[in-house]
Amino acid sequence: MLVFAAATGPGCLVSRQVNLGVSDRAARGELSRGTIVFCMEDGVYLAKGDGSGARRLVARSELGRNAAAFLPAIDTSPISAATAHLLFLSVQDLDVRESTGRDLALNVLQLAGPLEPGAAILSWRRARLEKIAPPGPDGRQEIFAAAGAAWSRDGRRIALGLNRPAPAGGDAVMLFDAEARPLSQYDLGGRDLARVSSLSWANENTALVLGLEGEADSPGVVSRLELPAAGAAGSGARLTDIAPGRFPALSPDGGRIVVVGEVNGQQSLVLLDMSGGMISRFERPAGRALTRPFWSPDGRYLYYYSLASTGPLGLVEITILRCFDIRTHQVYDLLRLG
Repeated sequence: MLVFAAATGPGCLVSRQVNLGVSDRAARGELSRGTIVFCMEDGVYLAKGDGSGARRLVARSELGRNAAAFLPAIDTSPISAATAHLLFLSVQDLDVRESTGRDLALNVLQLAGPLEPGAAILSWRRARLEKIAPPGPDGRQEIFAAAGAAWSRDGRRIALGLNRPAPAGGDAVMLFDAEARPLSQYDLGGRDLARVSSLSWANENTALVLGLEGEADSPGVVSRLELPAAGAAGSGARLTDIAPGRFPALSPDGGRIVVVGEVNGQQSLVLLDMSGGMISRFERPAGRALTRPFWSPDGRYLYYYSLASTGPLGLVEITILRCFDIRTHQVYDLLRLG
């Protein structure tokens, strides 16, 4: 999801962003022990898990002319404790209305020290994606050619979802190593990834949970992609549908999947077990157009993006990063992103 807002000054604290805060002291203490990554119009940011202390890690000017960053993800594997790693996608020469740009790239950062706001960049690798997401005749690429990205649980591989037309090979999942070097590709057999999807690795790092487009009356489909064993004959991967829903995200313990569900036009956050059985449904959480939920490291909170309205007549739409406590059902508005 592309999120646009504004902030100024190198390495600055976020300015037009509003930290709305966590009112419960215990929840604030739990959340602040984690770190979140998010993108704004002027770059990539890190903040504490309660939304406080946000600082810019990568400035937009470092990405190229009229650039944008999106789909950030943190490596949460044990090997990342000493030197943190994260990824994001970037594009230059952005045209927001057409959702196109140039030089679509996968960026992998290694930070000096633990993951926290203010961390310094130790190394930065950028892999251009023009070979696997070919530009059109005008040289421009669809931004959403990259549908989702995720680190494996051991921190050794990166999965990238590709939205591609049939002549270019159709939709697929591409695997990279931790240095952004391509490893292998698995076609989805004519199935379509959601335009903006989510990818999660299962505990054993041999399968992915991802979001596909559903039928006309379906809000989407959560599927499991079983990757072939290393050295196995052939290169096929097996795709199995799990349940309806969008933006699936696997819990840190690997036992639950959160999705955005929809019934009669009303959205909810739904917890599923690994076979697709419903564990809980949280009806009508705050906001509209819920997208891309993700978990706190302890599995107690769900972050998600949603829309709200502001201004004297309520005509201005803003994007807010919110946090949902699955124990108390309390929603905290953390950051206003624009």
